[in-house]
Amino acid sequence: YPGVIHAGEVRTADIGMPKPMLSEEEGDRFVITEELVRDLLPLRPKNMHKGAAGRVTLAAGSEGYIGAAALSGFAAVKGGAGLVTLLTPAGARPLLAVKLTEVMVKSLPQTGTGGLSPDAADLLIDESKDGDVLAIGPGLGTSEETQTVVRQALL
Repeated sequence: YPGVIHAGEVRTADIGMPKPMLSEEEGDRFVITEELVRDLLPLRPKNMHKGAAGRVTLAAGSEGYIGAAALSGFAAVKGGAGLVTLLTPAGARPLLAVKLTEVMVKSLPQTGTGGLSPDAADLLIDESKDGDVLAIGPGLGTSEETQTVVRQALL
């Protein structure tokens, strides 16, 4: 392993992991090579429309929890999605729109406490119809209203 020549002195220490969590078996190992990545992530045709590369609809974030939404949106783009639509409570939208320039950031109605308003369910369902993937949850919070909207969207 090439990293060994750069590591200097290596020390190991017990970090308190319970023995049952530590497997005695050797796992499968492989090296991620440029060739492997090339095979897993083929080049897109130059004339391909971004929508043909996959559409992700993401319902995420809330005031005070924009990080989860930002990371999820960024991951969807970097993971290869051609179009990413982030649906977030209205109060979180301005920050997320500035942070995620490659993502379409749209507002969902919110309650006075920052949770999703019951009116958000229909918008969430409508927005997700054109997507290939719907992800709901990162940073949305756990208010009763938000839980109701999520249930309605999934059922």
